[in-house]
Amino acid sequence: MVADLGSEDPSTYLTDTATVPPVFADVLEANSPGNEGSDVPILLLHAEDAEPIPQLVSDLLFARMCAGTYTVEYRKPAGSAEAANHANEPYVLDWMSDRIAGEPAPTTPCP
Repeated sequence: MVADLGSEDPSTYLTDTATVPPVFADVLEANSPGNEGSDVPILLLHAEDAEPIPQLVSDLLFARMCAGTYTVEYRKPAGSAEAANHANEPYVLDWMSDRIAGEPAPTTPCP
């Protein structure tokens, strides 16, 4: 699909959604997470004050995954990404150990 984009200069159509060529929109959609289901459990963590990506982006991803066939636990810890990563490290390690041990993954109810 990327080859279909040819040598077009992206700056000519990435500034206005009305000018995005359909082939480019198709490439973006095909490469967007959450499009296809998965039987692999997912732990989605996004800190409240994470920069530069706002939590809304993960909220939208979670909603998209809820519409598919995903097993997702979505956690929204307080603070910066660095603080949240540090504070949640033990949980993440336990979460991964439980998956390796064959324990069922917890899920977050879909919106």
